[in-house]
Amino acid sequence: MYWLCFKQYLTKKGFKIVTVNTLHVHRSKELDDNSPSKDDKKDPRVIADLVREGRFFEPYDPQGDYAEMRSLFNVRESVVKNMARARNRMQAWLRRNFPEYLNCYSKYDSKGGLAVLEIASLPRDVYELGVDGILLLWKSKKMRGTGGRKKAEKLVEAAAANMWLDYCAAEKVAFLYILEDFRRNSERLEELDRKLEEQVRRIPNVDKLLSIRGVGMQTVVGFIAEVGDVNRFSDPKQMVKLAGLNAINNESCKKVGEHRISKRGRSALGRVMYEAAGL
Repeated sequence: MYWLCFKQYLTKKGFKIVTVNTLHVHRSKELDDNSPSKDDKKDPRVIADLVREGRFFEPYDPQGDYAEMRSLFNVRESVVKNMARARNRMQAWLRRNFPEYLNCYSKYDSKGGLAVLEIASLPRDVYELGVDGILLLWKSKKMRGTGGRKKAEKLVEAAAANMWLDYCAAEKVAFLYILEDFRRNSERLEELDRKLEEQVRRIPNVDKLLSIRGVGMQTVVGFIAEVGDVNRFSDPKQMVKLAGLNAINNESCKKVGEHRISKRGRSALGRVMYEAAGL
């Protein structure tokens, strides 16, 4: 990240900025001295030689609405990772302390079930709360679609099956922290999705992308955020290469090896295009 401010400074001064692939530097540093050595004198010389030979590319910096899209999308990617971590921690806690709970709900993050666990985290707490207590809790929170008395009875029965286990009081604290983290990330994700949808509507021709069968808002948001202005491309194959989905041949004389994709590109764009294809 340290080069970003320096790049902006040089750009404002009228300098042309280019980028050299680090893999190219690594693989070409032995051409002159046949040595894998690396130091602060050798690397600049190798990079300068690559630039002199034209083995560089000009980095693309999105501007305006495209820059806003990419920044918001990067934040969303970070929140999605945190969300996945919180989900994994919650499921691990449930399997460790209340595995029967997972038989009561098709989704572990059901709002009705989490409302009960927030008040009565451990099985013995759910059992002590009882059916009437659970129903009163749902009523106080004005929750609908919880399953009513049958679901409450099922929860109490599941809790009764684990009454014999010994639990640490710290497990309650752990669950509350996990639940807080889960809800906070859920709220952040919803807020970011709203902002991204508002932002992507400002991009020209977005309606045409949304009209494609099987392409939804999340796909369009990810595509625009990663690609930027599509008018900068002269051929669709350039976007495929940017996503790292271009095919690589492995042939020599009569030998034909397995073809594969390069995976050298923007990984998030590759994932978005892969998911959009329904593979």
